[in-house]
Amino acid sequence: MKKRILIVDDEQNTLNAIQRELRRVADEYEVYTTTNSKKVPNLINEHQINLLITDILMPEKDGIEVAAETLTQYPSVKIITISGGGQIEAEAYLEMTKTLGISHTLRKPFNTDELLAAIRQLLEETEDLEKPLH
Repeated sequence: MKKRILIVDDEQNTLNAIQRELRRVADEYEVYTTTNSKKVPNLINEHQINLLITDILMPEKDGIEVAAETLTQYPSVKIITISGGGQIEAEAYLEMTKTLGISHTLRKPFNTDELLAAIRQLLEETEDLEKPLH
């Protein structure tokens, strides 16, 4: 069964670029996207999302809030936060998400190999947890 990924970024060009890169692994993942961070809880529930990739700086609801809500409401969903920075350096925003317990962060621009490595590592952890113990 394919794992389902939701990507949230207020920049449509970023979403298009990530989605285009993930087409190479379309046999492994179903990818959903949204520019509206307020829709994340409904989309996670509707599509039974396994992995959320969220930008940090977004106008309606920032990625830190999205990540915190997701961790509370859907603790089995893995999260990768991404940021290109803003008023402060991207690393500062990404460090903030680590205080929530998010281990995977990527600074924009990132390459496809970095993204795929993070996705695979998180989703493999999920599979390991779902396997019955013998």
